[in-house]
Amino acid sequence: MSGSTEQTPPAAALPEGFIKALGELLPRQRIVTDQAECWTYGYDNSRRHQLPAVVAIPDTHEQVCSLLKLCHEHRVPVTARGSGTATTGAAVPVPGGLVISFARMDSCLLYTSPSPRDRTRTRMPSSA
Repeated sequence: MSGSTEQTPPAAALPEGFIKALGELLPRQRIVTDQAECWTYGYDNSRRHQLPAVVAIPDTHEQVCSLLKLCHEHRVPVTARGSGTATTGAAVPVPGGLVISFARMDSCLLYTSPSPRDRTRTRMPSSA
């Protein structure tokens, strides 16, 4: 963080009670607040970088829905992140915001193969 004048840890800038409420939605090991660990979720191949206030790593669709509802209620900006390989800056978080990492959501939800022309595959966000 050379050249940074940031004095307050980003998580401290979140609304009061937000981290506690987040802890009620996800296990502690799926919430990242340490600045050094959060830093790796703050960039993509666009070469832009912004330290997120917190990172949430859900496992289920229901957890994602609950996270989005919580962020909406507390007016916390959300950035969705797959693997961070895009070059557009879309995975770079908004200052003071939460990154939802979809890294653990890598299952195939539905696969149909009635014919080569019609086959489809529905996968979770982080799936290849």
